[in-house]
Amino acid sequence: MPRGGARAGAGRKKGAKSKMSELRQRIATMAVLEAEITPLHVMLQAMANAWNRGDQDKAAAFAKEAAPYVHPRLANIEHKGDPENPLETVTRIELVAPTPGHGNR
Repeated sequence: MPRGGARAGAGRKKGAKSKMSELRQRIATMAVLEAEITPLHVMLQAMANAWNRGDQDKAAAFAKEAAPYVHPRLANIEHKGDPENPLETVTRIELVAPTPGHGNR
């Protein structure tokens, strides 16, 4: 059995991070979290800056990128019913006296 030299399968796997690179990544992540700067904050700030400069096209581009993180998408829902037992829609409108201290200010 030969001694020394490289052995098949020995050592760190290709593409695996070293302990120092993992530590640097964690420190960078912690700094960003402490500063409360996220990619969304950057996009919103860039959008506001472009809008204030009067560059509406660039502001719209930033808004388009940030929108999915701020506003949920509406889902399409298709309701299928049984033709022999159709669904009934019941609408009820009721007039209620206002409660003191709520509304009507």
